[in-house]
Amino acid sequence: MTPNHFSMVFRRHSGVTFTAFLTEQRLNFARKQLSDLSLSVSEVSYRCGFQDPNYFSRRFKQVTGL
Repeated sequence: MTPNHFSMVFRRHSGVTFTAFLTEQRLNFARKQLSDLSLSVSEVSYRCGFQDPNYFSRRFKQVTGL
């Protein structure tokens, strides 16, 4: 299965793109991680699969408003 075909099938069955789904899952995981006050925002961003903590912060704020 090619990446394009996978994306098409995923969207057809779930109603969202794979990228949107993955971002939502990562940010849900981040919410849980951020409750651990011993972790920095950078550490949480790396654990959630974001390579740039600034991008993580912008996306987190866009989605959660926090």
